[in-house]
Amino acid sequence: MIRDAFLFSALFFAFFFLPVFSAYAQDIVPPSGPTEEMQTERPYADIPDAYFEEADEILRYCEDRDAMNQYYNCDCLSYRFLEERIRTPEAASNHILNSITNECLDATKAAGIEYESCVGNAPMLPVKDHFEEYCTCYANEYAKAVEKSGMSVTSKTIIGFQMQAHDACSRPQPQTAPARPPIIAPNN
Repeated sequence: MIRDAFLFSALFFAFFFLPVFSAYAQDIVPPSGPTEEMQTERPYADIPDAYFEEADEILRYCEDRDAMNQYYNCDCLSYRFLEERIRTPEAASNHILNSITNECLDATKAAGIEYESCVGNAPMLPVKDHFEEYCTCYANEYAKAVEKSGMSVTSKTIIGFQMQAHDACSRPQPQTAPARPPIIAPNN
């Protein structure tokens, strides 16, 4: 699955972008025939199948666990895992996964989940009359906290994100002073 997506991306790039680049390059470099490297049937043939299988396992692991797929982009984890596996074939799988998770946080999905949870708890909120405004603020602040943290998501960090979002949205907004009526000078 990952191999197919990886190969599809490479073919898509080659089909759509290389002709554009070669049109620009014709003025600079004299045309030449395809190189031996370009004639290779599978440009990724040197990547072991085991690497692709391992990346597929990471994708399935992420997609099958709510704690993962709610906070991480599973495709990103899988692709980044494959890249790191190719770069460091001797590294342990858990070491690779731990080193890349911060790159694949999906704050948008996490914020959507928090928004739905907030709206579902509207009757218990202290701002019942303005719960949609509060929940929108809460979800946005939650997403900002997740993205800003750059940390792996754990139950401890989730509670911290929730507290930051609640605090940011519960503060009274600064109010402008009411406009004073103009002072009218007595007519003399």
